Amino acid sequence: MTKTLPVFEALEHSFHLTFDNLGAAFRFSWAWMLAIVGVAGLSIRAAASKGAVTAQGAIMMFSPLFLWAFLAVVSVAVVWHRYILRDEGAGMAYNMRADGTVWRYLGNVIAILISSVVMAIPFGILGALIGSKAIAQVAFVFVMPVVYRMSIKLPAIALGDTNFTFKDAMAYSTGNYWQLLGLSVIVIVMSFLLDLAGQMLLGIGSAFGAPGVIITSILAIIPQLIFAIFSISMLT
Repeated sequence: MTKTLPVFEALEHSFHLTFDNLGAAFRFSWAWMLAIVGVAGLSIRAAASKGAVTAQGAIMMFSPLFLWAFLAVVSVAVVWHRYILRDEGAGMAYNMRADGTVWRYLGNVIAILISSVVMAIPFGILGALIGSKAIAQVAFVFVMPVVYRMSIKLPAIALGDTNFTFKDAMAYSTGNYWQLLGLSVIVIVMSFLLDLAGQMLLGIGSAFGAPGVIITSILAIIPQLIFAIFSISMLT
């Protein structure tokens, strides 16, 4: 029997899980953050040494940073799920986990992303045919709740449960379409405001050259990390 998701209670619970355990969050992620800053510094230095670079060159230089950050988020997600659900690793100073569980989690995240793109393609084709950008909003209304429902599988993977499938995740979340849509809207708005603040911060830093960009990049990572932990807490 499925349960109805209380949206605001879920947000409040996730908020407390995150901010009541910030010390653990930083212990689990500081080594990854330091590595990301190092890769970012090398990417920025490479870009600066090239002067004006092509779009292709920029992609080549910053792709390692994106991939490294993506792996870091997945690794921290696995550790955080296990910490919240099993109190595992509470005394660890750091945890740069990259074992089979992390790669399985990463594979499922990629599968969810690909599924969301596939689900959105018909809406994109329809929007192009009728010349309407409003179809994008329709796609969001349809796709995001499904993405959340599929993502329920992720904490199970983090705990090493290989028997819990996407079908199980969809079955457990039946009847929560509108609740998950509301949750999606709230999270997207929060993410937009955070990205806007980060862009403003980086804009300020760029006025002081490469050192300013590096410092503001570090400062921008911290709220992004907290938001990532908050999002992972909701799945947990």
